[in-house]
Amino acid sequence: MPGRRFVWTFAQVLPDKTAAAFEIRTANDKVSLGALDCVEVQNDTESTGVVGRYLKLRVRLTSESDSVTPEVASIGIK
Repeated sequence: MPGRRFVWTFAQVLPDKTAAAFEIRTANDKVSLGALDCVEVQNDTESTGVVGRYLKLRVRLTSESDSVTPEVASIGIK
């Protein structure tokens, strides 16, 4: 996946006191995939050092308030 870009959009502008972090890990087999650490990726930024047949994406959505939360509208690879 070198040269690929991970892209995402939010349903709305991130509310105050909320955050979103996108993390990936890649491997050539499923067993190795589970043993690796995740690496944070930035929106629409070319990936470097990301290789492997399998990819796992983790999105961490956080909020300091129970009344607001970030909402992801779409995620893609280009």
